[in-house]
Amino acid sequence: MSDNYWIWCNLPTSEEDMFIGDAQAEIMRQGLKFDNGVFISNVVPEISIQLGDEDEGVLTDHIVATGVYGLLMTHRLVQSIIGCGVENIQVFPVRLIDTNGVCISENYNIVNIIGCINAVDVELSDIEMHPVFPDEIDSIESLTLDESAIKGQLFFRLMGSTQVIVVHDSIKNEIEKNHLTGVKFLPPEDYDR
Repeated sequence: MSDNYWIWCNLPTSEEDMFIGDAQAEIMRQGLKFDNGVFISNVVPEISIQLGDEDEGVLTDHIVATGVYGLLMTHRLVQSIIGCGVENIQVFPVRLIDTNGVCISENYNIVNIIGCINAVDVELSDIEMHPVFPDEIDSIESLTLDESAIKGQLFFRLMGSTQVIVVHDSIKNEIEKNHLTGVKFLPPEDYDR
């Protein structure tokens, strides 16, 4: 069990939260990914995300957006994370465009977390490895982190399953203290996918 680390759940926190079901962003069609832990050295053009008719709800500090290969969050949330000492991220400004072509917000960024850590305690976790790709996790029933492998990192993606984002307790506490919205955390042992 980990007392110091949490899993950042990329799920809406309530039914009222905006959920962008199939984000249409030109940059995504160009093949750029912000979710594999790799530093992006290419020049990234301006990113606009076109909302669909079904993309309604309250704008939160973190918005779940399928098709956006990275985390979509407000400037305020980004600054809170950086304020905790996180240095391993890249931030790319985003414009949210409604169905009429009107910009409804320029307050968002796609965040690329740089780096993956092999932090799974395989002996204590309930995981299944992929049958074809043995270095990739196929499913997780319960996760135990090896904190000695983390070496104090505050914010990272999990090696073998880069969709799993691990955050230090200090980040969780800062987000909750500042009442930032749209972010849900689970203890690793309760996380499954």
